Amino acid sequence: MNVLKHVFMSWLSKQGNNSWSFLSFWLQSQPLFKTIHSFTEFLKLPQKLEVIKETEQRRHFQFTIYENNKKKLFQIVFLGIIGIGIGIHTSHQLFLQLSVGVSIVSGVGYFWTSFKLKRWMKFMHEKRRG
Repeated sequence: MNVLKHVFMSWLSKQGNNSWSFLSFWLQSQPLFKTIHSFTEFLKLPQKLEVIKETEQRRHFQFTIYENNKKKLFQIVFLGIIGIGIGIHTSHQLFLQLSVGVSIVSGVGYFWTSFKLKRWMKFMHEKRRG
């Protein structure tokens, strides 16, 4: 044992910093170290789960905001189209022009929100994989 200790210590002194990384790697590969590491990871698991839960709640909240905005804008577009029909039927130019303006603005908003939602969902999908 003394001979092995002497050879090992001389090898460590010759290797410099590389020997310490090798020693660290060797220690981490030992079953006892793996067991201790697994146990510490197990103890950290509730904190990690809480972080994951909070992240998922934020994602769901953001998704709900986008979806609600899309629904509201679609409803405004629909009301604008009904207003166009009423404006044509009654030959009331101001009502017709306002309805066309509302329909165009809300339609652009609807498509813009749809684009943002699609881009956000693609980003979230890539983020989960990566």
